[in-house]
Amino acid sequence: MTPDFEWAAVQAQTSAGQNVVSRTSLLRSATEEALVSWREKGNLKLAFSKSSFGSSLHTGNTSVGLLSQARSSVTGLQSNTSLRQTIGQQADLSLTAIIAHNRFSTPGMGSSPWLAVEQFTGVRRNGVQEISEGGGVQLSFNQALSERLTLNVALQSRLDMDPFKSYRGIYSEAGDFDLPGFARTGIEWAVSERFALGADVQRVMYSSVDTFTAASLPTRFLALLGDGSSPEFAWEDLTVYSVQAAVLDDFGGRWSMRYSTQQQPRTTSAVLSSALADQYSNLNVGLGYQRYFSPSSQFQLSASYAPAAYFLASAPFLQRDFDGGSQVEVEAQWTLAF
Repeated sequence: MTPDFEWAAVQAQTSAGQNVVSRTSLLRSATEEALVSWREKGNLKLAFSKSSFGSSLHTGNTSVGLLSQARSSVTGLQSNTSLRQTIGQQADLSLTAIIAHNRFSTPGMGSSPWLAVEQFTGVRRNGVQEISEGGGVQLSFNQALSERLTLNVALQSRLDMDPFKSYRGIYSEAGDFDLPGFARTGIEWAVSERFALGADVQRVMYSSVDTFTAASLPTRFLALLGDGSSPEFAWEDLTVYSVQAAVLDDFGGRWSMRYSTQQQPRTTSAVLSSALADQYSNLNVGLGYQRYFSPSSQFQLSASYAPAAYFLASAPFLQRDFDGGSQVEVEAQWTLAF
């Protein structure tokens, strides 16, 4: 139920036709672009890609939200098949079919299976291997407005995931983690060959997904639920604004910084929303560094900061550090392909 805020839409670039749409790719993750494989025939292209979603900083996109693997017991992988139509030299239109998979993950670096413990996690014993599947579609459009200015627009439907039968919320509801649909528009400015700026606004349709009483929600919030007098628990749609800057240094490194507004939705109930009031923040900052040492070797450093904890996730019961305090995460990764 936690979307991956892809602040700059991931678009694979080809060496042919270096139009304005491809010049601003400095704002996009080179790692993510490398995962996209295009098949081209005239102006129509077919692409296949895979990416994780909903719970990670380590994909190289420096998304802010404090969504590391340690914060969630469920992780996701999506496979995308895209048709992209180039419209002249100034625009392109893409239609993407998305197939998503959710599964239980290790609370940590993800290098070993998670041995679920019922009294801590809400997951039944005897080893959980359940997988949730679902799908949706995305429509995106890129248009060059000038020599160095590009407009990006994207619409994505809700990813309707199967509920987990073996994962239950605090009040015994099934673990149904649909990903909300969104509408996003952004503008990118290639100031120079080495420096780019961008800004975007994203509307996330949280009202279309079911709620889930995870242990990551503050205790004072959960105490208001669970009986006949409880207010209705439903999320409001959320609008997120962000700005980003990226620069290439003299050694082939790519530096990026992003600021974004509130990333967690409010509830439709004023009573429930007041219980979460101090958990909302309009200060979310992300920093990133990426450098290729060879075609098969790269180094990435990601960091994020927020003055309040992130609660919209399916965190295990054993992590009770969510009730207040600032959150800082730093992650370094060296990748070697062989």
